[in-house]
Amino acid sequence: MDSLKHFSCNFTKTIVTIALIVLTTGIFSCSTKLRSSKKQSFERESHVVKELTIPVDGADLYCKVIGEGQPILFIHGGPGLVHNYFLPYMESLLPYGYQLIFYDQRGNGKSPAHILDSIKLDVFVQDIERIREKLEIEKMVLFTHSAGGYLAYLYALKYPQHIEAIIFCDNGPLTDKGMEEFSANWKKQLEQIDMKTIKTMPGMTEATIGMDDEFLRITANRFYDKTKVADFIMNSRTDLMSDEKGQEVRNRLYREMAEILFNQQEYKNPKVYSLLIHGAEDPIPLWTTEQWANILDARLVVINKSNHFPFVEKTDEVCNLINEFLSTKKDSN
Repeated sequence: MDSLKHFSCNFTKTIVTIALIVLTTGIFSCSTKLRSSKKQSFERESHVVKELTIPVDGADLYCKVIGEGQPILFIHGGPGLVHNYFLPYMESLLPYGYQLIFYDQRGNGKSPAHILDSIKLDVFVQDIERIREKLEIEKMVLFTHSAGGYLAYLYALKYPQHIEAIIFCDNGPLTDKGMEEFSANWKKQLEQIDMKTIKTMPGMTEATIGMDDEFLRITANRFYDKTKVADFIMNSRTDLMSDEKGQEVRNRLYREMAEILFNQQEYKNPKVYSLLIHGAEDPIPLWTTEQWANILDARLVVINKSNHFPFVEKTDEVCNLINEFLSTKKDSN
């Protein structure tokens, strides 16, 4: 927490940074090699997997492209995390005929930032555009999670002509009030975690090797269905995640977000076809997602019995919803 104090004495910057770091910290902080072969074998079954590195100003962006069809670019949360927590869950979209594009944002995972001063919002937005250009995509669908929604929103304001649709999943709040309520809800849920029960769940012994109790407790707190926690850990843990690097990325971007994005009197509507997904048990207040829906003039769907990762807890329901949403757009064209 001491590292946050230099941000500013301004209350807005402090509450925003603390709340959003809580949103993601602990899930990937234990650097350990991926021990699950489940998603790797899934990829090899029938779908073409292409990995590439895209040189951009001050960084090299790692991308993984799976399958063929309408392209969906996945923008992970954090900022400062990596793409792999989407897998294997979002691969359930492949049978519908979509091409799935994952990338690590600059500064972490397989996307090193050679120039630290390149950790800026407009640069992160431009990275998305560079990926689109490199893959020669005219218009793409964006699927965003958590803080990734902020980047997608800024990209949509600048490049609406290159967006087919955006699906926002459990966006972070835009105001102090939303952050305060989120923080209070988070703490209340955290206090109710029964660690004894969590540790005895199937697969947890193997999943938590090298993970201390506090990280496990924080991770479990992001799920309504605690039986999903072990698989999520196994699928998400990687030796590529650096908490120190991730913290530096978050610090730099949230300082900037606090000045140009949060608590604005007015938000522009980029006028793109949008869907908002919200886990009913997410400590992020529903009314903050409703605020996003009003800004974007977007459809909002609440996924019952899910927390911050609906695509993990309700994979089929979320993927069916995405396909229905995108199919409706096609039918209306």
